[in-house]
Amino acid sequence: AAYADELSIGIGFPLDWSNLLEIFIQYEKASNTKINKAKSTLISLTNNVQRVELADQFGFKLLNENQNTFTILGYTVDLKGSPDKTLWSNITKKIKDKI
Repeated sequence: AAYADELSIGIGFPLDWSNLLEIFIQYEKASNTKINKAKSTLISLTNNVQRVELADQFGFKLLNENQNTFTILGYTVDLKGSPDKTLWSNITKKIKDKI
């Protein structure tokens, strides 16, 4: 089976999680793939969600309470999805170094 890797999932309310689980089930059936939980991170976007253990969260990586950044496809972003302040200067430097 194929896998959907490196999902970063922001959860604001417990109901979001219930809805997302249903979407995962539909996705897996429609695509004949499996969500790779070990490579997917649950990110609590509100204090409400941080205090709740979500149903069926076992197997997913969890962002630590004191962690305020995470990585999406190799790029560091904050909890609002904003990139690291040095992202573009680092990318520009890498491009210039290759030219």
